Amino acid sequence: MPEDERDLIQAYDRMFPSLIRNLLQHLTREARLAGLTLAQFYLLRQLRSEGPWTAAQVGDALGITSGPVSSLTKRMIAQGLLRRRADQTDRRVAWFSAAPRGLELLAATELRLQDLWGRVIQELGVGDSSDLLELLNGLAAILGRMHPGHETGATEP
Repeated sequence: MPEDERDLIQAYDRMFPSLIRNLLQHLTREARLAGLTLAQFYLLRQLRSEGPWTAAQVGDALGITSGPVSSLTKRMIAQGLLRRRADQTDRRVAWFSAAPRGLELLAATELRLQDLWGRVIQELGVGDSSDLLELLNGLAAILGRMHPGHETGATEP
């Protein structure tokens, strides 16, 4: 175990890239096996929980510019994963929402992930898993305060 703050910082620096790589590999694999890319999974999950988004909101959430947003949303519409609706007051603005097929594939991905998290909990045990979850929630809150996300200000009409 690290003995001082400097050792702890170095331990964090070594551990987190490996953790992030492993998480992304598992998330990507489970999404792919259900028929989605990781970006599609994330976007569908956000749309289901928050409702329709504009292209600007999609870009902000995924950290991409308007060109890739256009490619992603067109591809997802062609695959039956998204619906597009023109804004009633400003025809330059489009609203995107999850289509039924997108929600089906999202649910399939989430079932696969629940199985993965169940296996992790079995490996760690319920007590350690609960403690880890509490710590990770705390870390997420700290990091969120250190680098808060920005809002687009767009709202559904």
